[in-house]
Amino acid sequence: MYILIIAILLVAAAITYLKFGSVDPEKLTSINMFDGALSFPQYWIPFMILAGVVLLFALWLLNKIFTAPKAIKRATVAKDAARSREALDTGLMQINSGEFEKGEATLTSQLDGTKADASKFIAAARSAEARGASEQADYFLKKASDSSNEASLAVRTTQAEMMMGRGDYDKAETLLTNLHSAAPQNGHIMSLLATTLGHTGNSAKMSSLTQIMRKNKALDEKQLVALETPAWSNAIKSASAGEVARVWESLPPEARTNAGAVGAYAGRLMEFGEADQAEALVHKALNTEFDDSLAGMYGDIESGNVAKQLENAERWARHNGQSAPLQATIGKLAAKREMWAKSRDSLAKSAQLDLNPGICNELGEVLESMGDTTKATECFKNAARLAAGKAPIGMMADLPNLGSKLAEAVGNKASAVARKAS
Repeated sequence: MYILIIAILLVAAAITYLKFGSVDPEKLTSINMFDGALSFPQYWIPFMILAGVVLLFALWLLNKIFTAPKAIKRATVAKDAARSREALDTGLMQINSGEFEKGEATLTSQLDGTKADASKFIAAARSAEARGASEQADYFLKKASDSSNEASLAVRTTQAEMMMGRGDYDKAETLLTNLHSAAPQNGHIMSLLATTLGHTGNSAKMSSLTQIMRKNKALDEKQLVALETPAWSNAIKSASAGEVARVWESLPPEARTNAGAVGAYAGRLMEFGEADQAEALVHKALNTEFDDSLAGMYGDIESGNVAKQLENAERWARHNGQSAPLQATIGKLAAKREMWAKSRDSLAKSAQLDLNPGICNELGEVLESMGDTTKATECFKNAARLAAGKAPIGMMADLPNLGSKLAEAVGNKASAVARKAS
């Protein structure tokens, strides 16, 4: 602004001089001011303008001299901030490239004494935790906390995440409960707390929390159920024989129709010798809504009426025939009734849908019972290969034709086994 004013005045002075500079020096110019007359020689005008320019320049120079320290300080701060941002960008890039220790050193090398330092220390802490250096991670978190009071929530949330990663869910639950009280609308903290409660099995606290999350629409229903299921299941699994029924009844209604919770309760009932009760529970759940995990579990229940179980499983297969766990269940139940051909065919179909070590072992046992020890041995070998992450060999390598390969030359052996058994 000063430069613009000076430039205007200089131009004005030049124009004035060109116009009036050749006029007779004795000629006077009169100016009316306050109803009076003020006279002065015309050639004074350029010099008056020049004096004004000099005065303005002097004021500008003095302003620069007095404001120089502040300007230098601002420039220094800006330079430090630029270096800090560059260190943050470079450090994060190094960490993302897997150079954890180098990235941590870069992040903590350029500190400008602002709250940005907390972000750097938090990033360094996450990096140290990722490489298993827990003590270093804790040190960085403390430095982050010391660098900015405003970063307290971020630091404590990161600390809770690290506790969860280390499997220390009890401490994480305590910390996250406090954080939730301090920031009750924070969706991320609620999600972390819900995940932690899933591991600690605090189903009552989980129910209260998810009610809030549903009201606030923090997560969709599918995500909420995924968080709730572990808490329900763990509460059931940790209950004693005398408490498990009470724990089951104390769960919210939606839990008692959840496949994960139903499976956990059925499993506990089987442990306590209540197989018929477990069968009724899973049977009811599958009739209400089919679920692969429960369908697979149904074949392992040793109820007093295997024939009825097989009948139920075959009825479900009319609408869910492409369920590998259900086909495996039919195979297991048929084997319990020594219906070897049916068992073999159902297990073969399950293997075609989902080949895994368990189904290979089941097939091997059925083939062994049918007298085909060669193919049984091949099934057992493939079970071991699959468990080790290797590709199947022999007939298992040709899944589309597995059923026919299994049936080859077994008929006579199966008949012989049946006659011998009778």
